[in-house]
Amino acid sequence: MTIQLADSWRKSTSSQPNEACVEINHRHNNDHAGIRDGKHRAGPTITIPGAALTALVHHVREHPA
Repeated sequence: MTIQLADSWRKSTSSQPNEACVEINHRHNNDHAGIRDGKHRAGPTITIPGAALTALVHHVREHPA
């Protein structure tokens, strides 16, 4: 199945310009999110259900490295 993502990718406002980060693209109308490497924008994208993104963000906030 192919899922169309919006053209607007975003990253954390705390990300530094030359550091490793991921970018998120969340489309509310089909409830899926894209995740990609911010330094390799033309590279592969992981597409997951929106609920999985919410669970991932919650887990990272609760268990910081």
